[in-house]
Amino acid sequence: MKAASRVLVLMTACVAALGASQVAVVSGGILGGVLVGRKDPLAAYTVRIVTPSVIIESSGRRREQNLTCTGALIAPKVVLTAAHCFGSLFFETRCEDGASKAVSGTAAALSRSTTVRFRDGTEIPAMWFPHPSYKPALSHDALSGGDIAVLELAAPAPDWATPVGLDERPIRERPEGHMLLAGYGLGNELRSDPCAPGAGAARPGTLREVAVAYRGKGVGDLLCVGNGDCSTRRNLPTTPGSAPGDSGGPASWVDEPLREGRYAQEKPRAVAAVIRGNGGGATFVTPVVPYLEWIRERGRF
Repeated sequence: MKAASRVLVLMTACVAALGASQVAVVSGGILGGVLVGRKDPLAAYTVRIVTPSVIIESSGRRREQNLTCTGALIAPKVVLTAAHCFGSLFFETRCEDGASKAVSGTAAALSRSTTVRFRDGTEIPAMWFPHPSYKPALSHDALSGGDIAVLELAAPAPDWATPVGLDERPIRERPEGHMLLAGYGLGNELRSDPCAPGAGAARPGTLREVAVAYRGKGVGDLLCVGNGDCSTRRNLPTTPGSAPGDSGGPASWVDEPLREGRYAQEKPRAVAAVIRGNGGGATFVTPVVPYLEWIRERGRF
């Protein structure tokens, strides 16, 4: 698929360096946000996941392509990500003959095999295992639970890669606050109009981060963060949030105080949730606390 001709949105966000080591509270988003430096602690455990998949459009057209998500290394041979990265609805907007065209259908991994790519280009084969309670959504607005998955790597991560811990604090202890989202998605290069000048110029593989507000809202076992409308799940691509490719990326609580309007990333933050997505604005994340026992049993750590 040529990036210049289409933008893929798998489920709600699935397809997501250089620069600063600080994160703006509200400024852009991973749809914008800031690039993550290669020496930043976040880059040592955030990985890109590439999965050969089959896409069947609503018209019956079938094609195969690699779909991209993000994940977090939580043990030398274990990565945490989102279950919908391996099977769900897909929504795509293309530019055909100068006009935007919306296409929907289903997408599914061709096998249990996938590839985990680290910041230095190291690639390690892996097998993916979704939580047994996860059921692919039947509609774009559906928000099924259990959207979490574990990848078992065929070999240990590179020596420089540092696994990150899991945040075991109950969500109810945080009526509000900020979460740091990270992902290898399309970033602020994503355009709502695929026919607009410069649309599709994104370069998947760039790690970005952004801090978004959490105000105690959620749906089912999901938390809603950002400035969008959580009840309608309205997509607001100009506000901070996730982008295609960020699904499965780590979401962590920000505990330190602001410093000149920014948060500093000085050490790894425990993963409190994984990004489910919803474009921009209202971004949903799946907390890890309800699934801790399963994650550790499946990952054998």
